[in-house]
Parts: sequence; C-alpha cells; structure tokens
Amino acid sequence: MTALGVAADGPSIVYGTRWPTHLGAAMTAAATVGKILGLSENRLLHALAIAASMTTDTAGRISANPTSRWLTLGCAVQAGISAAVGADAGLVGDEAIFSACLNLDPQRFRADGAGRLLALERVGLKPYHTSRQGLSATEAFASLVRDEGLDSDSIESVEVSVPAQYRAMIDRTKRPRSKTESRGIHYQLALAAFYPQELFDIERSVLRTSEPRVIRLMDNVTVTASGALTQLYPQVWPGAVRVRTLQGTFEREVLHPRGDSENPLGWHGLEQKWAAIFQSVPTTIGLDKLAALARSDDAAGLWNVLLESE
Repeated sequence: MTALGVAADGPSIVYGTRWPTHLGAAMTAAATVGKILGLSENRLLHALAIAASMTTDTAGRISANPTSRWLTLGCAVQAGISAAVGADAGLVGDEAIFSACLNLDPQRFRADGAGRLLALERVGLKPYHTSRQGLSATEAFASLVRDEGLDSDSIESVEVSVPAQYRAMIDRTKRPRSKTESRGIHYQLALAAFYPQELFDIERSVLRTSEPRVIRLMDNVTVTASGALTQLYPQVWPGAVRVRTLQGTFEREVLHPRGDSENPLGWHGLEQKWAAIFQSVPTTIGLDKLAALARSDDAAGLWNVLLESE
C-alpha cells in the first residue's frame, strides 16, 4: 500500500478528488491474500490487475457521522480478496491497467539497494488524535504555551503557517459539529490551550464549542500558506505559529513533530499515548500486558490475548 501511495503521488492527490487509502485498498488486499494463497509472481500480477479493475479512488467529502467511508473501504478490501481468489482460479486481468487507467507512475517508486521501499521506512506515528497535516502546528502551539508559560486566556490571536497543499484542508471549519470536523486546526489549538488531555479522546464524545473561551480562541485563529514551508512538502509536513498575547508575540516552527521518523515516540512515548487514549474508550486488556508482549516481539502471545478478550 505504501508503494501504491508513492506511485500515485498520494501526498498531492489527497487534496483533490482522490482518496489514496481507498485507491490502494483492493490491490493491497489482493496482494496480501495472494501471498497467503502462494500465488506465483505472474498470478499475483493478475490478482492486482483484477483488483485494480474494481478500484475507485473517490469517496466524497463526508463530514457528518456516522460516515460511510468505512463501508466503502471495507467493500474495496472485499473486492481485493475476490480478485486474489479469482486469480488463483485462473482468471486474468489487464496488466496495463495500472498506468493506463489509474495513473500509477512506476518512476515514483523509490527503493534502496536491498529492495526496501524507503517510504515505508519513514512511516510515523501521531502522538494523539489529529490530522497529520495539522500535527506540526498543534505541536508548535502546545510547546510554545508550555515553554513560555503563556496564559491561554490572554491569547489575542494565532496565525498558523503551513504548506499551501494542505492549508485549506485544515482550515475548513472554525466551529466543528462532529468528530471528523474536530480535527480542524481551530479546535485542535483550543484543546491544546484549555483541555490538552482531550487531544487523546478519539471519540470526541464531548465538543466544547459552546464555551466562550474556546469560541474566542477558535475565531481568532487564521491559517496562511507559507512559501518556504510549501517547498519542503511532501518530504516534510511542517507547521508554524505566531501567537499574539497581552505578554507579547511569540513564534515557533516545527518541522518534525513527535512521532515522525526523525523524532520517534519511542517505547515510553508510545505507551504514554495508549495509556491516555485508553482513558476515553472501554478496554478489557491491561496496557502493561500488551506492552510487555509487544516489547518482546511475542506475536503468538499477542494473538492469544486478543482471542481471549473476545
């Protein structure tokens, strides 16, 4: 799936009409099931081609909940499974479909001498519930408030600077009405200022959009495109903030937020993240037990614990 994202120029097309995750879902499922079935390289190619013929990359811009995106994605995975089973039975697909119909450019693939796809080596982890596009700016703002000891109630305005490619994406909604909209930068900064622990709440069951101080901060956040940051994208997903307060004006830029391959969370940070997330969702498995099994690479132990919890 990472290879498909690179070939499709995923970091650019996602802001248009295409959904890279959906684009790659059927073909990724076909590749996975094909390997499980032991398909030859030729048969696996046909499985991918068949899956590609059942692939669409659009899902609309759905902001209300419950969203149908996950049904759409699940159907794509189902199509990929069917493609692999069909190829195993001898069905053939069009080997030219990838470039001819899906605009997947093989020249965008990047691998080292050992054949490893470098994009996979750079996959990061977000430290809390947020869009990746808004993470760097949120981290810049949160660290500035913390390090400078700023009084959040004294903040008069916040100017967020990001690459032009995703400026509009994080600036769609000032006052969110749903969990999906709550990942916009206006609400994320309000949480970072007044309720930082709620950044970890993946359900967003409570939206604080009726509180005067939250409203005031959200309404005073502006988002602009930075030419300098635009040139860094997509190798870097940066963000910067300029915060004007009664105490003065403060600025901070973050190129590699926590969780990036250049600034990894590490085991301790990862466990802290999950401990915070588990406070807002029901859980039946102890975090310490899961962490110990993960640290020791005990895949069989993890599988047994998950089976026991059902």
